[in-house]
Amino acid sequence: YKIVPVMAGSSLRNKGVQPLLDAVVEYLPSPVDIAEVEGINPKTNEKILGSPTKQAEQVLQNLQAVLEASGSSLNNVVKVTLYLSDVSLREEVNKVYAQFFGQNAPARTIAFVKEFPFGFCVCIDAIAVVNEKKKV
Repeated sequence: YKIVPVMAGSSLRNKGVQPLLDAVVEYLPSPVDIAEVEGINPKTNEKILGSPTKQAEQVLQNLQAVLEASGSSLNNVVKVTLYLSDVSLREEVNKVYAQFFGQNAPARTIAFVKEFPFGFCVCIDAIAVVNEKKKV
């Protein structure tokens, strides 16, 4: 197994996630260089704002799409950092997080950030294990 950084966010606005995955797998010098996944619908380029539940769902769907396109899955995530704009969002976002990760959730850190760009209130980054690089 090889630990590979997984990221998404504004790059998902492109037509597909494969160019992003190739860059992550091939060019990042270290798993430390990971960008956050934001609540942007990659099909419509719409920023999912307002509801923390809806943002968390979109963020985790984006993460899942990147993982699956890279030959990995949510089951192979070994570390997550969850960023929330307010401590009061923790319980609501935890419910969505549990729906995606279930009983075998990876190690997780929650960081509280005063303000995100564009009005987001939930962001995530992750490190996952993949068996091999997926070629285009």
